[in-house]
Amino acid sequence: MTDAQAAGATSQQRAPAAIPSIAYVYRWDRQGRKGQRCRVFARGTMNSVGLEFEDGFRMVSSGNALRRA
Repeated sequence: MTDAQAAGATSQQRAPAAIPSIAYVYRWDRQGRKGQRCRVFARGTMNSVGLEFEDGFRMVSSGNALRRA
């Protein structure tokens, strides 16, 4: 491997993506998740949001069920 190839290989490496912080609290009593912290990983139509909780559980719910932490 030449020096140019080695330099090119390192320039293509990327740092791991930062995991978004857990920025919301789930307010509704659904799935036994009331009061738990979660993050939004997707937003959809009609105010629907994809949520991921601290333990990795994912669900789709209404944006009205969220409160900023």
